[in-house]
Amino acid sequence: FIKVTKNAVKFFSSLLAATGLAKLINEVQRANNELYFLEKNLGMSAKTIKAWQGAAAASGGTAEGMTASLKGLSRSMNDFVIMGDTSMLPYFNALGVSMVDSYGKVRNLDDVMLDLSDSLSRMDRKQAYSIGAAMGLDEGTLNTLLQGRDAMQEMLDIQNSMYHSSEKELEASRELSKQQAILSAHWESLKTMIANALIPILLKLTKVVNEWM
Repeated sequence: FIKVTKNAVKFFSSLLAATGLAKLINEVQRANNELYFLEKNLGMSAKTIKAWQGAAAASGGTAEGMTASLKGLSRSMNDFVIMGDTSMLPYFNALGVSMVDSYGKVRNLDDVMLDLSDSLSRMDRKQAYSIGAAMGLDEGTLNTLLQGRDAMQEMLDIQNSMYHSSEKELEASRELSKQQAILSAHWESLKTMIANALIPILLKLTKVVNEWM
């Protein structure tokens, strides 16, 4: 049974590798897993996050830089509401952008980003760059926002019109990762069990050889 299972796994693994599907699946699975957690941690939909990442890439920035900027802004706004950390408040005030809504809750990050884009694009370029950099925005993200709300909204609309992983597909990627981890643990457990069963036998054989020597 173990031999048949092993051969089947080898066959499908070889098939996937030969067609390039293994690399494709791994890349998409990794991206979906990242989006799955970003969606929950940032309070934004995966589609919206992908749209902002795509907008940054289209403007000369990177998806990674945009993600880092979104994380930083989200953390700052939540620190303001939860712990009263006002370190970012002067920058938001200078731009005329609010971190909270009328109920004192953290605003939607998507709306905040568009407001920041609107305010930054109306300022002197050097001053806007200085404020954005002080807020922790990476250069690619900042250059993206400096294009203004209308340009940003146009790029976001284009990105949103493209295909993105659905919630069900994100869940499937997480389930695949979970099952792969369980399978790996089972395999390690099986190898440990077999090795532990063989160690006493090898010990006896070693003693016999040592006595003979």
